[in-house]
Amino acid sequence: MTKMLSVLLLAAIGAFADGKGELVIKVTNLRSEKGTVLISVYQDKGGFLRDAKHGLRSVSAPISGGSATAVFGNLASGTYAIAAIHDENRNGKLDAAKEGFGTSGSNSGTSFDDAKVQINGSAQVIEIPLHY
Repeated sequence: MTKMLSVLLLAAIGAFADGKGELVIKVTNLRSEKGTVLISVYQDKGGFLRDAKHGLRSVSAPISGGSATAVFGNLASGTYAIAAIHDENRNGKLDAAKEGFGTSGSNSGTSFDDAKVQINGSAQVIEIPLHY
């Protein structure tokens, strides 16, 4: 997995001449390899955690070796928040108290302000540990 992240970062280095950045999201602390990990990037408070449809971008990432990785490229500099869920039953939503959940930011909280991260036109790797 470390080699994969290195390759992704090296590939991204040349992509920042236009002032846009790339986020590499690594979701960790998965309790099983069942299902998939849904990762959503949000740009505003209004849609955060309401539904992946309210996110700026969302992906379903495969699980390998206890983690899942997704790359979000071509993001304008600014403030974002990321949410990830371990969708073990593949129903496209978080089943509270059954599936893992995590957010970006130092507080790993459930508000946009707690989860916000600054994108500055360079490659950034963010690790999100899930909580069950």
